[in-house]
Amino acid sequence: MAEAPNPFATPTKLSNVTLIVDGKKLHVNKEYLAMHSPVFAAMFFGNFAENGKEEIEIKDVAYEEFSDLLKLIYPGVSNITSDSVPHILKHADRFQVKEARDQAEIFLLSAEDIDEYEKIRMAENYNLSKVIVNGDTDPFTAPSEFSNVVLIIEG
Repeated sequence: MAEAPNPFATPTKLSNVTLIVDGKKLHVNKEYLAMHSPVFAAMFFGNFAENGKEEIEIKDVAYEEFSDLLKLIYPGVSNITSDSVPHILKHADRFQVKEARDQAEIFLLSAEDIDEYEKIRMAENYNLSKVIVNGDTDPFTAPSEFSNVVLIIEG
């Protein structure tokens, strides 16, 4: 099955700024992004060099990864996958996109193809309290590799 075209690859009536990521253009609406991210709000409307520019370069992020983040910000455009959840969390944290972080947390709660310890690692790195609460990190109730642990109390 062919991959759907990137919805941000061409300008629309509502796009009013172009983000350059890995030398490729992403056409977005700065007000919409600013509503979902204080980082974008500061970038577009704060006292920063990017304010007022029609094209803004976003550094230190891969095009596909940033596109995945944008697709979560815009309604009905994308879903999280087991492959995308690590970079979604990374960039949701960097750009302070709470909705994307929350969607990733919900995904992790039901993802069966991600190792439980990997889930806990991501949860701890990004302070995902629902995953941490539902995760089983107690060695006395964790899976079989801990089933033979014996607690010795010296008295």
